[in-house]
Amino acid sequence: MAEAGKGLDTRLIAAIVVALLIGLALGAFMFRGGEEQAAAGEAQTREQAGETAETTAGGGEQATGGGQAATGQQAEAQTGGGTEQTMEAGREQAEGEMASEQPPVEEVAKAVNLRVNVGRAAGLGLALQGYTSIAVIAQDNLLCSVLGSSLASAYEAQTGRDVALYTVRPGVNEAVVAGEIVGRGLETVVLAYGGGAPADIVASGFANMTRALMEAGFNGTIVVHAAALVAKALDAALGDEALCSYLRGVEVVAYAPKPDEGKLYYYKIKVGDDCKYTMEKAGEYPIPPAKLPPAETLTQGAPVRLKVGAAAGMALYEMNFTSPVILAQRNGLCTTIAAATAVSYNSLASKLPGIVYLDPGVNEEQAVALALESKPDIIVLQFGGETPGADARQALEATLATLRDAGYQGALMIHAALYASKVFQATVPGYCDYLQQVDLYLYLPDAEAGQLKVFKVGLQDCGVQLEGSVYTVDLP
Repeated sequence: MAEAGKGLDTRLIAAIVVALLIGLALGAFMFRGGEEQAAAGEAQTREQAGETAETTAGGGEQATGGGQAATGQQAEAQTGGGTEQTMEAGREQAEGEMASEQPPVEEVAKAVNLRVNVGRAAGLGLALQGYTSIAVIAQDNLLCSVLGSSLASAYEAQTGRDVALYTVRPGVNEAVVAGEIVGRGLETVVLAYGGGAPADIVASGFANMTRALMEAGFNGTIVVHAAALVAKALDAALGDEALCSYLRGVEVVAYAPKPDEGKLYYYKIKVGDDCKYTMEKAGEYPIPPAKLPPAETLTQGAPVRLKVGAAAGMALYEMNFTSPVILAQRNGLCTTIAAATAVSYNSLASKLPGIVYLDPGVNEEQAVALALESKPDIIVLQFGGETPGADARQALEATLATLRDAGYQGALMIHAALYASKVFQATVPGYCDYLQQVDLYLYLPDAEAGQLKVFKVGLQDCGVQLEGSVYTVDLP
């Protein structure tokens, strides 16, 4: 294990945090197009859908362009993490972006929470409409991963059925994923594409994944995320004669949120002989209210979580964990720190960790089952935030019981809030035998020193003891 981040520059962490702020806000702007498209009405024609998309995307042209620039910079930071080239790219990015106007912290948390809550409503909608044996394919970016994991968690909580959750890198693993879906006999595929990525990237990725499904022989239902419609990904796919014929022969469904109405709409999509599509409303479902704390609490809390999350992501990478999963309580501050951790790790490892959300007393068993699907070598428990300590303890106890019963022997990393509130210490005695069998870590920020430290945790007579720091990094 390394001290002081193996020389990783704190300005690189700052670049990651700022990129997260900008990227999430840009994603929020892009996603609003999907909200407006939901209001277009029943039996909407393909031309009308296109006009709506053009209208909504027109005001966001500048935001889209900024997203392309940020994506390019992030790609630079991903090549050769830890080298001088990477650090220099991080420094330049940090200096350039920090000089620009940053979106309000509230926008960051809302962007993540919107995906969490839309995913939750979409998962509930699929369950109530009777769809079974589901796979969720998320484009390899943060917001799609957040939405996809939330959808899967909600569907599993409602039905008790497992969901296959995949992250796809365009041009890399579409064929493998499609083959596995067909091999498992899954009948419904949710394409979570969008996430604030440039429209051409969304469209090409959507077409490639659809083509892979076609070539693998998938003949079930394809569910399209609203952001893909706004990016005209479906239009682009239908411009290919083979894909048009394929999509005409399978069931295609789309969902679109309308947050100002508190609803999510489902549409049946029909592809005509002219390769144009029409949309007919098939159902509507409530979007759960965003669990955001008061603005003043969020303004104070979210920046700290962004910094700590970014440092935690670097710690996971530097400690050589290759398959981390973040299990986060569904509230404003926990989703913010989960997002920061995921973006930070991805910036160095070029791999997004799994992110799974749980609601205390509702879906702990399903959330843990979903987290274990990717065979993690460490699970990060990010519980607490602005919710009562009793909720965090309930979530922790149910999670540990489920991990124990599932025979999970990988590492666990505990979020600082669980230690500071003494929830972790109070919970340990009931699970002492199990916790003594796993590698247990705790990360704690030291505000005075401006550092985040990761401690190895030992248990003596079922009491928590910090055995020493195994990783230290400066906070930005």
